[in-house]
Amino acid sequence: FVPERIPIPEGSLLVDYVAGGGGFGDPIERDPQAVLKDFSRAWVSREIAERNYGVVIEADGKAVNASATDARRREIRETRKQEAAPVSGRTSGVPPDGNGWRSLLKFHAALEISTNGKQKAIRCQRCGHLFCDAQDNYKLYALHRAIHLNEVMPPLPSGEPFIGEYHIYLCPGCATQLQVDLFTQTLGGDAVLW
Repeated sequence: FVPERIPIPEGSLLVDYVAGGGGFGDPIERDPQAVLKDFSRAWVSREIAERNYGVVIEADGKAVNASATDARRREIRETRKQEAAPVSGRTSGVPPDGNGWRSLLKFHAALEISTNGKQKAIRCQRCGHLFCDAQDNYKLYALHRAIHLNEVMPPLPSGEPFIGEYHIYLCPGCATQLQVDLFTQTLGGDAVLW
């Protein structure tokens, strides 16, 4: 018996054990051999390996097709750039000031606080894209895409629709996935978390 949505008193502790986690870093930067290993263990399907990780597995399932994987990952980056746009309408809140930026603090898998000696800014470690002043929310200048859970999740047993959506943030320079937030509009709050 699986109950449908039920009210839970305020202050209750809810524990939900799941088989996997959200992961760390951009899925298309994961080692293709690690994805192949997951495929051989039946933890990841061929479809998920290609769609989420950009890894193309040979027909026999025993090797990665390196050139097809490189091409698939380039295609994913281009698609990300085409399907997303910055929340603020701009991809940077920092005026360009040459190449004199150096790293001060790596605070994220792909982002750092950098300085040019006069200003501190959030910068992509992979491509050097400058997002904004270090005090601002980088997500306002990242490429953003919202995907409703109905598009990516199997249907609920109850038949009810999902009430949330993924908010995906990407570097405008290299299309590296920076963050995925789950947002439920009916619960209120700010969709662009900081």
